[in-house]
Amino acid sequence: DFEVLPPGTAFDVRFDLLVPAGTDERELLSLLCASLEGLGNGDIRIGLRRSRGLGEVACENWTTRRYALSTPEGWLEWSGSAHIPKPDLSSQLSIRDAIQSAMPSGGLLHDQPDKRHRIILEADAAILGDLLIRNPNGQADGPDVMHLLSGGRPILSGTGLTGVMRAQALRITQLVQGLSPPNAERLWIAPLFGPREERTRSPDFRPRGSRLRVSERPVANGQSQRVTRVAIDRFTQGVVPTALFDEQSYVGGTIHLRFELRNPRDGEIGLLLLVLKDLLTGHLPVGGTSSVGRGVLVGRRMTMTGSGIREPIEVSFDESEARRGRVPTGGELNKLVQQFVQAVPAATELEGATS
Repeated sequence: DFEVLPPGTAFDVRFDLLVPAGTDERELLSLLCASLEGLGNGDIRIGLRRSRGLGEVACENWTTRRYALSTPEGWLEWSGSAHIPKPDLSSQLSIRDAIQSAMPSGGLLHDQPDKRHRIILEADAAILGDLLIRNPNGQADGPDVMHLLSGGRPILSGTGLTGVMRAQALRITQLVQGLSPPNAERLWIAPLFGPREERTRSPDFRPRGSRLRVSERPVANGQSQRVTRVAIDRFTQGVVPTALFDEQSYVGGTIHLRFELRNPRDGEIGLLLLVLKDLLTGHLPVGGTSSVGRGVLVGRRMTMTGSGIREPIEVSFDESEARRGRVPTGGELNKLVQQFVQAVPAATELEGATS
């Protein structure tokens, strides 16, 4: 387990931009504005486990001050300023408006070109039955296990969702590409999801982050349900006498899923689409106790945007058809899947290959 700050935690931040003499102040402020806008809209996250849904922040009440450090008075004013300026009537909700108001007269910020190469997939899904992300309960009269809450709201954790997606991506790669598990892990899974550090003891291991970012979102419009179950002996598959335990799962509800794939390689988008197809048609349950029917998701709508996509690609699911594993297909999506099917890894990269 690990400790996190709950949603809604507020804190102050301050950024100081030093503009050296002879530099383009407007260019520096435009770059700063683009960076802070990325922080405020979730593109830039802070802390650990950023690729698994943590560290997303929202910013408001921006206050800017401009100090003329070319004069002694300006230095004294800057050195005597509060570490965190308090919001006042001049505070702006938009960082762009705040920076623009502090610029010299006649100066205007200009937009920075977005040179990122990324694909964003968003999907609305409904929980068919109930969902249980195990979380110990410390209350004496509470259930033994309850669904994971964050800020008092039930969530589908990014780590739990990514774990089942990684395992399914490995199975799909082995089946479609005909690769052994070590080769599939090294050529497709590790570059996409990040390497498993705990499974290697090589001194040459170089950790790297996952290029697939999963957002953590709350479950809406559902309700909790407490049930009593009987423990089963894993060796005899019989009932353990007097071994009753309580579970409090979350029944029904909807959830909005968001995935961002940065710098996708050939075939990776197709692999991700195949995994999401299984996820949104109920063939890839999430959470614990999936063997008793929990964690089944049914997709309603999926949208894909990003680099190289002029118009958003939208896919609508019919719930009855999705339950049967049928999803609507489109020409562009099929092309991306075919890229993965037809991708052939270099022979020199396969485990045990000789040159």
